[in-house]
Amino acid sequence: MLFAAGQGPGSADDRPPTPTLIYCIPESPAVKEDMADNFWTGVIVGWLVGLILGFLLPVIGPLVGGFVAGWMSGRGIANGAKAGLLAGILGAIVIAALLLIGGTVLLGAFGFIAGLGTSLVIIVMAFVYQGLLSLIGGVIAGAIRR
Repeated sequence: MLFAAGQGPGSADDRPPTPTLIYCIPESPAVKEDMADNFWTGVIVGWLVGLILGFLLPVIGPLVGGFVAGWMSGRGIANGAKAGLLAGILGAIVIAALLLIGGTVLLGAFGFIAGLGTSLVIIVMAFVYQGLLSLIGGVIAGAIRR
């Protein structure tokens, strides 16, 4: 008997399907390091998203930034909340440092004192505003990704 290509005995259609094996690999130190890298990458990306959107949408920006940080950081509500909070606070610290440096360069010692006072006020205000909104966004992302 003649068979066309791909047909007949021994063809791919006659063979049983190959079983697929699923391996369960426990978390190794390399996986934990990768998760730590994802955490800080999520914090920085969340801060940048919150910064960019914060200029356009003042309340939505920190929420979305915290959401991105919480989503990228890994699984779990606590991890997402921590990443969102750190993303919100990172912006306050950077702005405070820029005010302190700019005040010192422009006005010398008086500028340093004024910049220091302004920086402390901004850190406290940004913690309440940006930090808590970013924390809420991180909690939402952690709960969804859980």
